[in-house]
Amino acid sequence: MSRGQVALVRGTDTRQARAGNPLEFLEDFPENGRYAVRVPKSTPGELTVDGIALELVLRRKLVKNVNARLKGSTLLVSAPVGRPEEELEPAIRGLASRLLRRAHAARVNGEGEALALARKVARRFPEPPSVGRALFVT
Repeated sequence: MSRGQVALVRGTDTRQARAGNPLEFLEDFPENGRYAVRVPKSTPGELTVDGIALELVLRRKLVKNVNARLKGSTLLVSAPVGRPEEELEPAIRGLASRLLRRAHAARVNGEGEALALARKVARRFPEPPSVGRALFVT
């Protein structure tokens, strides 16, 4: 059994394993009620979120939740094997939007743009307050 490609699923009916679109039936083991199911490799694609084009790498795994990581302009997503595509798209878009907001906030705070803007706004007051630190939060 190669890691990430073949997994054992308990309690799955052979008809479900054969009929399921992301699951490709390989063989069954009737003596112990386990079925070997091929988990598809990663699926590349593109996704545009908030006007930003991202390369999408979708990996189907034996996990319960949808997880995402943003590496540069690549969104790495792991999703449950049995989750339908129509349920995945809104979840992926929501995670991508959240990760892009966090990356933008980290970039703005790291470059000092938030502090510069806070000092510029503070100068507009008759008695400007001193600004020692500013943090951009989404």
